[in-house]
Formats: sequence, C-alpha cells, structure tokens
Amino acid sequence: MAVGFGSHHADDQIGWRVAQELARRMPDIAVRVASKPLDILHWLSGISRFLICDGCRGSGLPGTVRRWTWPAISIRQFTWNGTHDWGIVETLSLADRLGCLPREVLLWTVETRYVSPSGPMSQEVEAAIPVVLGAMKAELANPTVDR
Repeated sequence: MAVGFGSHHADDQIGWRVAQELARRMPDIAVRVASKPLDILHWLSGISRFLICDGCRGSGLPGTVRRWTWPAISIRQFTWNGTHDWGIVETLSLADRLGCLPREVLLWTVETRYVSPSGPMSQEVEAAIPVVLGAMKAELANPTVDR
C-alpha cells in the first residue's frame, strides 16, 4: 500500500500528486491520499509493506527528495507542512506501540518552498514528482524480503 499526505495548499500537494500518479500508473497497488497522518491507522491491517510521500521542511533546498526506512531517528528533526494535526513520526510511533505497524515502512520526503492557502506548487517541488514516483515504482516492483 502507498499513501500520499497533503492538502490543496501549494507545495503541500506533493504527496497527493505522487499518490494520484502512482495509482494511475500502477492500478493493481492500493493507493490512498490523506490530509492527516492519523488516517493511516485504519488502513494498516493486513499489509506488510507501506510507502509514504509527504512534504517537509529541513532536509535541504526546495525539491530535495529523501528516502527513509522507518524507524529513522533523524527524521524527527524535520518540520512537516503544518496542515496535519498529528505528525507522521508520531503516527508511525503510535502504530508501532499498537502492534499494527507493517513490517516495512518506507517514507519519501520532498523539501517544500510554499505552503500557502492559495497558489500553485513551486517548480522545484513539481520537478520532484517523477523522481519520487520512479523510486516508489521501483520499490513496488521488487518483492518484499522477509526481515
């Protein structure tokens, strides 16, 4: 399963846009979009691999893409885009404590520039869409390895 977090607000669209394109290109994969990380707690049952995309601040220049394998202690240093009531880090930690965290969780972050109530996505963040999409497709094409 894959999920993109975001909103309609400028660069915060990144997760949604990646998820929508992934769903279009890989219709056999369960793909969802969410506004709040806590939404994922209802979707984790019975899955072993979970891919996430979201915008953040603190990982470099706008459009910078980073891939993380959960748990990633260093990911706690970033600021998420502010449209979430409860962050991804807290939600994944809660899922782990509840015993419902999938065996493999991969997270792609894209450094954002603008998170305003209106306006388009910045060019730098828009350019990251095919980068994240390609990386997620490659992960999904590889069989999951038992750990």
